Amino acid sequence: YHLATLQYRPPIWRGKLHIVRSEEYTRRSPLDGWDRVALGKVTRLVIPGGHLSVVRTTETVGKIAEVLLGIFEVWQAQTR
Repeated sequence: YHLATLQYRPPIWRGKLHIVRSEEYTRRSPLDGWDRVALGKVTRLVIPGGHLSVVRTTETVGKIAEVLLGIFEVWQAQTR
């Protein structure tokens, strides 16, 4: 797993990119490299908690849902 993550090279992304990251991961690695492959705007949204703990509680899963809903609503409004 670790070797695979080190070797991963994402393809160029031509649209907007929303990165949802845990607070813990953002603190350890504030620069994630997506700016190098995204041709559109990169938005980073930070969820409180650790990399794995953000999907283990109702509160943090709810926060992720809120973030994703907000992204979807903005996209939907722009495509009308």
